[in-house]
Amino acid sequence: MRRLTIAILTGFISFTLLGQDNNDALKQGFENPPSHVRPQIWWHWMNGNITKDGIRKDIEWFKRIGLGGFHVFDASFSTPQVVEERLVYMTEQWQDAFRYAIDLADSLGLDVTIPSSPGFSSTGGPWVKPEEAMKKIVWREMMVKGGRKIKTSLPDPYTITGKFQNYGMKKGPSVVDSGEVIGESYSDIAVIAVRLPDDYRTLSELGATVSSSGGSFTLEQLTNGDLSDTGRLPAGEEGYSWIQYSFPKPQTIRSLAVINDIVRNERHSLPAHCEDSLQISDDGVNFTTAFGIPVGDALRQTISFEPLTARHFRLKHRNPVSAYHYTMKERLPDPEYSEIAEFVIYPETRVNHVEEKAGFGSAHDIELNPTPYADNASCRMVIDLTDKVRNGKLTWKAPEGRWRIYRMGASLTGKQNHPASPEATGLEVDKLDKEAWVRHFRNYIDMNKSAVKGKLGQEGISYMLVDSYEAAHQNWTPRLREEFTQRRGYDPILWYPVLTGQILQSPEQSERFLWDWRKTIGELFEENFAVLDNLIKEEYGMKGCYVESHGNGRAFIADGMSMKSHCDLPMSEIWVQGKVGTQNRVQEGISDIRESSSVAHIYGKEVVAAESFTATGAGGEAYRFHPANIKWTADTEMANGLNHFVIHDSAHQPLDDLKPGLGLGVYGQWFNRHDTWAELAGPWIDYLARSSWMLRQGEHVSDILWYYGEDNNITGLYSHSFPEIPEGYDFDFINPDALLSEISVKGGKAVTGSGKEYKVICLDRNCTRMSLEVLKKIALLASRGVIICGQVPSVPASMHDSRTEFEAIVKDIWFSGRENVFGGTWLDEVMQTSGISPDLKVLRGRDIRSVHRTLQEGEIYWVNSPVPESQSVEVSLRVCGLKPQKWDPMNGEVSDLSYRFDEGRTIVSLDFEPNDAFFIVLREKADEESVTLPEKKRATLESLKIEGMGCWTENPQTRHFSGTLSYRHTLDIPEYTGRLLLDLGEVYNLAQVIIDGEPVETLWKAPFRVDITDYAKGRKTVDLEIKVTNLWVNHLIGDAAKEPQQRSSYVSFDFYNGTEPLQKSGLIGPVTLVEEQ
Repeated sequence: MRRLTIAILTGFISFTLLGQDNNDALKQGFENPPSHVRPQIWWHWMNGNITKDGIRKDIEWFKRIGLGGFHVFDASFSTPQVVEERLVYMTEQWQDAFRYAIDLADSLGLDVTIPSSPGFSSTGGPWVKPEEAMKKIVWREMMVKGGRKIKTSLPDPYTITGKFQNYGMKKGPSVVDSGEVIGESYSDIAVIAVRLPDDYRTLSELGATVSSSGGSFTLEQLTNGDLSDTGRLPAGEEGYSWIQYSFPKPQTIRSLAVINDIVRNERHSLPAHCEDSLQISDDGVNFTTAFGIPVGDALRQTISFEPLTARHFRLKHRNPVSAYHYTMKERLPDPEYSEIAEFVIYPETRVNHVEEKAGFGSAHDIELNPTPYADNASCRMVIDLTDKVRNGKLTWKAPEGRWRIYRMGASLTGKQNHPASPEATGLEVDKLDKEAWVRHFRNYIDMNKSAVKGKLGQEGISYMLVDSYEAAHQNWTPRLREEFTQRRGYDPILWYPVLTGQILQSPEQSERFLWDWRKTIGELFEENFAVLDNLIKEEYGMKGCYVESHGNGRAFIADGMSMKSHCDLPMSEIWVQGKVGTQNRVQEGISDIRESSSVAHIYGKEVVAAESFTATGAGGEAYRFHPANIKWTADTEMANGLNHFVIHDSAHQPLDDLKPGLGLGVYGQWFNRHDTWAELAGPWIDYLARSSWMLRQGEHVSDILWYYGEDNNITGLYSHSFPEIPEGYDFDFINPDALLSEISVKGGKAVTGSGKEYKVICLDRNCTRMSLEVLKKIALLASRGVIICGQVPSVPASMHDSRTEFEAIVKDIWFSGRENVFGGTWLDEVMQTSGISPDLKVLRGRDIRSVHRTLQEGEIYWVNSPVPESQSVEVSLRVCGLKPQKWDPMNGEVSDLSYRFDEGRTIVSLDFEPNDAFFIVLREKADEESVTLPEKKRATLESLKIEGMGCWTENPQTRHFSGTLSYRHTLDIPEYTGRLLLDLGEVYNLAQVIIDGEPVETLWKAPFRVDITDYAKGRKTVDLEIKVTNLWVNHLIGDAAKEPQQRSSYVSFDFYNGTEPLQKSGLIGPVTLVEEQ
């Protein structure tokens, strides 16, 4: 079998800018964007498959296509060994290759960034000791009767490493997925006694019995809290099975807790779905469904509800289904039974969704699940018994009553950095422990500095990246009690039982303690990230740190804006449109980018970066991406404030005979030097670079600050939809930290420390619960004339927030007749009432997106028509007196626009090609009130019949071809006036136009049209060559249908099976000559 050969030609033309001024830095940067604004790329070294030859070719290609640098990762995803000798992480051979890469990059002027640990998430490695790793709260309970001296052994603590209580890692206690046994680290925290209400009764005392649809369960097994003590519940015939509590007489139940393996994926902020339900009956025969039981973010879910009275309470459990991920080829058979460790019903009210509220999860919708009020829930006598315990034995003279004793401790979560090579994998460091955090980074940075022989700082390795957080949850660190006491003003120790679900004092006070608990954890996260930025710059001399936070959803307990505010390079992530395998991920990425851009705008940072164009190959998506179908995502990023692209991803290609080559497991979009269009990427990269250059100029303009509240984050709240912002206005999000520390008032406007002004502050619906500190700041802003609208807060957040003072301030702000305060009123009405006109108003056209940046000497508007057809548009801009020009990032050309001034605004006429974007630049003083340019008219002169035109998949010889094919044609030049254009019609996927051997232009999106006037002038005929390049998909599909030994392609993941439909490829046409007047 002949191995596939791909012919590719590089070529793109540089246009001279109209009216170029050698002293015009803005135009010069637009024509030839400098390295620091050019896109960078994620470069993954896959599981030790590394060669110096491949390193050189990869890096030289990066430079050749116009990238500005790369982020280099050690990664694995179980990539098989394809090189003769695998280079193991940080061995002498690996360091030699790494040093070679850094030296070469430095010689070519490419920036180099390393991640915050091997793999890409998050901050860990084999050097992290168990005692310095991530920790969680664990506890054991026992009941004692008071009125006597008690001498008893406390229950043995849960020391196992795992997600929750004594639920161990997937492969057994203290064993991670790799099969490695990792250490345990347990410490006692406190022993607390809670006096129970006099009428408290256990389920056993109430006469409860247990039955089930199958298997064998006991009251002890279901209620003992031991998650290793499971019972098997066989799958039922009708899709469900059940476990039931029955009582001799009706009982009133107010809460329940259940444990199984079904956990909500908090990374996508989806509403909690209900797998199971609670049913009740008086006769044990006829059952009604009381409610569905929503899955939680942790293994256990506690639900509190309005009282239910019945004799029989049944957990209706859906039959188990096999775990499935889109990286799997097929779904495994469904299990025959479910492992049930706990199902408890409670006569008393428990803290609703306590697992999420206590930090075992990080739900974005906590405020939707308040704990119901209940008179019988109060436990007011709490005693610290910690000093009465020696070697696990309690000696205590207990007061009268029944007491529940809590032995509180901490053990490891067991989370490891991933997806690093095995030798680079270890425990994730404690994110809340500043000393452990700094030790991890010093150790890790020192290793890299040694590997490159000191070339780390202003040259060599200059930046660090903290990727999106994927290290799961932790809710303990050794200094947490001390930190909590200092920050919140009270000792939390007597409130620790609330972390288990026990209500103390009242539901409201218990909820306030949990709010304070989460706030303290979040602050420690945020402050340690601030330490990182200072560490790498001040101690190591590096240039800066890229920081992502949640990525999507609410991945942990911290505020994303606060995390990013402490770095110079706020970073985000976005997947390509229509990601297969989950819901469309674009809105998630938009919210993340808007978070980063808001940080940049408020804190005066220049760069808004994003990991861009991530994809999955599941469902036939692998290797299907190219500049044209990525452009919508790129433009969407820019519409939300992005100005620095970091392309995901380019796996290192160690060998030239494996094509398309290695990848990052199932993830792409597989942009490497073996891609069919790899050498044609320059014009696309230039488009991104020119756009980024312009979007870094001046200061962003937006009228609205959207305050989204406390105890949440942007990607948690807005992963599926944005706030309703009226058309024509832009906005930035703002968080509590920035509201408190960055916002002052000038002339009735909210002004940031960097000088940016906003006209309106709108409070999100998430602001129902608010801290007194934030409420006071809003009162100050309102008193000084800032327009306030949106949600009226009603619930004090923190334990020490006075409700009386809170309600008085709310009344003063919203109910005292202030003309600048609109309680419960949203932006449409407020903007109109306040006389704030739209910044950009679309008078004709549809779906126009825009970004406005103001310069000292003028204005820049980025405008985008993201629709698949051409349209003529008219827009009204909130500026006047300046002449508008079109600056086109596709080619660097500048041209004049038709305009008129009207009532202090500028009306501009715009012609958009399909999926088009460009800049309106207003810098020169206009000499005329109105200018109407001649309308361009196009007429087809001739249709060309080019040999071989048509779809390649219809020809058996080219059906499975992937690469570049050349079409040659002797072109007779017709008579024409004006400009002569060559229109290629339909092209799949990129085209190079060459005339008489001279490259004219590389075309990468519709319309595939090029001006050939200068090449046709004075000639009767020219030699026309059109080179068309398609994608790898068709060849991979063809190979997938063959036996492995017959295949001429290589991928490290089998994306196709050979039955998928082929993609259109080639020069479809019609190809025409067009005259433009």
